[in-house]
Amino acid sequence: MGHDILMGTGDSKTSVGLQVTPRQAEILTLIATGLSDKQIASRLGVSPRTVQSHVDRLYLQNGLHKRTALIAAWLRQHPG
Repeated sequence: MGHDILMGTGDSKTSVGLQVTPRQAEILTLIATGLSDKQIASRLGVSPRTVQSHVDRLYLQNGLHKRTALIAAWLRQHPG
């Protein structure tokens, strides 16, 4: 089961739910710190392809197409 993270647009009262699993949240946090897929994979004990699979799933689940958009959305919700 994923977490529904609500993010405001800043100029509107509408929000978009970013669907993430706990593992995806962990990966997003590590990406946001500047780690590469290879570094994340090493830290988590998985393959770089597994990391990319999680990112690909995030794109599909959330209707996003770029890593920068995904991380920007994540950082708006988790600024610190």
